[in-house]
Amino acid sequence: AAKLFMEQDYPRLLAFCQKWTQTEPNNVISWNFLYAAYLNMGNKQRSDDTSKKIMELESDLPQAWVDIGMAYHDLRYYDDAIKAYLNALSLKPTAQAWQNLGRAYYNCVGKFGERYYEDAFKCYKEALTLKPDYVKAWYYLGLAYWYLGHFKEASEPLQKVVHLDPEHAKGWLLLAEIYQKLGQFQESL
Repeated sequence: AAKLFMEQDYPRLLAFCQKWTQTEPNNVISWNFLYAAYLNMGNKQRSDDTSKKIMELESDLPQAWVDIGMAYHDLRYYDDAIKAYLNALSLKPTAQAWQNLGRAYYNCVGKFGERYYEDAFKCYKEALTLKPDYVKAWYYLGLAYWYLGHFKEASEPLQKVVHLDPEHAKGWLLLAEIYQKLGQFQESL
C-alpha cells in the first residue's frame, strides 16, 4: 500500500485497500490508506465515510484528526478542515493543531464572503503559547498580518522567524518586503 501511495497510483491503491479492509476490518493502517485513495481520487463522500471508520478505531488519537484536517485543507475543504482540527484540539491541544486551524480559518470564506482573520490570529497565538519557538506559527502570523497590510505588526513575528531559523528564506524575503513597505530601506538589505 505504501508503495502504491508513494507512486500516486490511487486506483490500484483503492482496489488493494478495499480488499485489505475486508480481510482486516480493525486494521487502522488499511483504513488510512483507503482514506488517502478516496481523497486523492476526489471522492469526498467516501473519504468522509472512511474517516469516520478511522475515528471509530482510533478515536483517542488527536493526530489522526490533524492529518484528516491537513488532507481537507490541501483540497481546499476549509470548513471540513476546521471541524477536524477542532476535534483534534478537543482531545489534546497541540501547537500543530492550533497553527493548522489558524491557516484553515485564514483561508476559509463564509457563505456571505466573510473572512475569519481574527480567529486565525487567535489560533496562531494559541500555538505560540504552547510552543514559543514554533517557527511555522510565527511565520504564518507574520504572513497573515502582511496580507492584511499590517506591515509593522508583521515585522515582529517575522523577526522572530529569522531569529529562530536564520536559514528561513521565505521569512527573510517577506521581512525585506515589509521593511521596504515601511520605508526602512537599510533594514531591507
